[in-house]
Amino acid sequence: MYAQIRFYAEDACFLRITNEPIGAGPVKALHWLEPALAAHAASALRLNNHKRYFHTHFAGTELEFKYNLTPGTDIWATAMELLKALRHGALDGCRPEYRDELQT
Repeated sequence: MYAQIRFYAEDACFLRITNEPIGAGPVKALHWLEPALAAHAASALRLNNHKRYFHTHFAGTELEFKYNLTPGTDIWATAMELLKALRHGALDGCRPEYRDELQT
């Protein structure tokens, strides 16, 4: 079961909200409906908010990483290297935000 969390005119992003596939059988038989509703209800607070599934880990606390670059650093090359590392899973535990690879 997937829930749509972001949508634009040209594409959309869906988040899987079940561990396993649900509802074997023909789509019209609706075997999938009850498990789908239950999965969505279990994640309703996150799925039904304006930011679509983002949640606060530490209430009232903002966490951020700041990078200090030495003078003369090629910012474009550094950004591209970071993007490449994100896309290849080289930064353990880091998941890029859909359509904003530098936001996690």
